[in-house]
Amino acid sequence: MVSQFRAVSMLGASQSAKLRKSKELNADTIRGHYATQVLVALTNIGFIDELAAGNEISAAAFARREDLDETVLQALCDYAFELEYLDKNGSNYKLSDKGRLVDQILKGALLSVYAYADIFANLEPLLRRDMVYGKDVHRRSKYVAVGSGLSAKLLAIPVVTKLLLDARRTRILDLACGDAAFLINMCTSEPRFTGYGVDIAPEAIAEGNEELVRHGLQDRVRLLVADMFSMESSFQDVANIDATTCIYALHEFLSDDNQRLLELLRKYRSRFPGVPLYVCEVIRHSPEELRQKPGGVMEIQLLHSLSNQRLATRAEWHDIFRRAGFTSVKETYLDFARTAVFTAV
Repeated sequence: MVSQFRAVSMLGASQSAKLRKSKELNADTIRGHYATQVLVALTNIGFIDELAAGNEISAAAFARREDLDETVLQALCDYAFELEYLDKNGSNYKLSDKGRLVDQILKGALLSVYAYADIFANLEPLLRRDMVYGKDVHRRSKYVAVGSGLSAKLLAIPVVTKLLLDARRTRILDLACGDAAFLINMCTSEPRFTGYGVDIAPEAIAEGNEELVRHGLQDRVRLLVADMFSMESSFQDVANIDATTCIYALHEFLSDDNQRLLELLRKYRSRFPGVPLYVCEVIRHSPEELRQKPGGVMEIQLLHSLSNQRLATRAEWHDIFRRAGFTSVKETYLDFARTAVFTAV
């Protein structure tokens, strides 16, 4: 209170009010930007993982071990400590309760920020047409997949797993499986599940196979490098499934006429007739809807718009499935997360 009176006496009431408002806006905007960048860096170098494993370590010791710049790392750790993401024990750092929550809940979102960082570092050149997305500016596909997989653990994976169990479907094919996060989580939660995962990215399948071995699931899940658009030939090893899943992936093929997505869905119906397809997607909302009721979908739509992608509304998804020839489409809409799971047969 004394400091506020001093500010008023030195600056005047009007300027003092502006300074106070500046501090509030800084906490809402500027600080969030810096905090995110610091947490992303500490995550990517393995510092957060080190602490999440229950270890305590100083910035100096970690920098020496990992051949990092100690001055830079110390600055990042100081800032994370000031924001209460880290606690200290002497010169050693450990995760605070707040930091542990970030690691457990927000790690996927942080990696998604990193995946699209090149776009935000070049927004002005993109605006001025000095650079073009897909040619000069790219997203980091590996981190898109990893970030999406981690985020899916919070909502999509448990919801789709429950829907499959309720329908007594346990032999699963997962399309665009990435590093097999869904299959691994599903199989570790329920011993009846077995499955296949397919993805066009060899590096993702390689990482997935390593994770399968680490979880002891290599005999229950088989991963294949395959192109979904050639499933009539590339899916020959997939057999005896009773459901197919696709988590946060089909929107990648949305377009003005959706012909490529329709082609894929029609090929699926031909290759696996009668096998239900479970599709989980974030649903598109208008700017007016999101201004009235903000949520994480705001950032998701921004990322997709800047990378030549888009989301679809619930009505658009129903129309797509209908045009692809599915005769029954059930929707489980999770309004609190702006996410839907469609079961199409």
